Amino acid sequence: MVSTWKHGVACIAAIVVGGCSYADDGLWPSLNGEDPAGADAKQAMVPADAPPSAAVESSAPTLSPVTAQTRDSAPPTTQASARAVPLELAATEATPNTGTFVGQQVVTLRSELAALKARIGTQNSEYQALYADAAQASQRYFTLVGDISSRLQVGTTPGNPVLVAQWQNAQNEVDTVAVDTSRLSELSNRIAANLDLANFLIESTRTAYSVQGSLEEDHRQLAIIEDDLNRVMVSNDRLLNEINESISRHNSFLFGERRNLTTLALAVSTGRSYGPNLGELAAPNLVAAALPMARRGAPLVVIRFDRPDVDYEQALYESVSAALARQAEARFELVAVTPLSGGPSDVAANAGVAKRNAERVMRSLIDMGLPVDRVIMSAETSDSARTNEVQIYQR
Repeated sequence: MVSTWKHGVACIAAIVVGGCSYADDGLWPSLNGEDPAGADAKQAMVPADAPPSAAVESSAPTLSPVTAQTRDSAPPTTQASARAVPLELAATEATPNTGTFVGQQVVTLRSELAALKARIGTQNSEYQALYADAAQASQRYFTLVGDISSRLQVGTTPGNPVLVAQWQNAQNEVDTVAVDTSRLSELSNRIAANLDLANFLIESTRTAYSVQGSLEEDHRQLAIIEDDLNRVMVSNDRLLNEINESISRHNSFLFGERRNLTTLALAVSTGRSYGPNLGELAAPNLVAAALPMARRGAPLVVIRFDRPDVDYEQALYESVSAALARQAEARFELVAVTPLSGGPSDVAANAGVAKRNAERVMRSLIDMGLPVDRVIMSAETSDSARTNEVQIYQR
């Protein structure tokens, strides 16, 4: 009896031990991230006569094919687009026609409200397109200006045709922004006109409340239309404000970059960059009557036109920019100096040449960005001058 019981226990133990071993080999999942079957099982699954794959023999990394899923999971490319303007343009709740006079008015009001929503949605799409076009044009512009400036920084030939072509392309991009800004202004006027229609619809809706012979359902539908119109007006205001802000930014861009292009044109023609636009150093909104007009000491620059091609631009720029750095509201006087040599006819002829030289220097200052109201011209004769001169004084 005891022997039989012991024999049974031994059999059960053997079965349990065998089951555990079987489970360890194949049934229980691995908790350490490794294949439960082990490396030997992996090797056993590959036929002994199977040749190694091309990926194994090649030292190059294996590249997985790009699928639609992997493309979708990639980070999106940043594109220039307008900030999202939340527009409450969902369709108005559909309600049955009650058949009353007010019910007919509800149908008309709902139709006009739907047309207004469609118009605002179209205008919003138009704004997004104009905003993106202007943003891309400005990006291309700054790329071109950066290329030109870097080329001028290392030095190049005067009037380099490559830089001239890049400058013209930059000018075209500025013109594109100007056209888009003009179209935005026209769009802003049309969006502002939406408010007049929305106000008219609201007044018509409120008037319909007092019409006799209406049902409670008519008043409920009028309330839905009135609430929807209020949301549409808020959305229209948001869109209008966004467009007006864009117009203001574009106008600032156009004002500054057109002035910078003028300075850059002079640098391209001479083959070297002088520095920042002088207009950036000058104080804005200068009142001419409030400034002193007396000359201050010795001239800042004396340009002697004793040969046909006088290279004076760099020295002129450095002197005027230094004066503006010291006093942002400074003004300047260009004096055409004529030597008193020869007869009266010679002096008169030299005076005409000196005046043209002063006008040339003044054009250079304007090309460098100095506001035209900061410069005055005068003329005088000198018995000490040996040739025509242009003297620049700070006032």
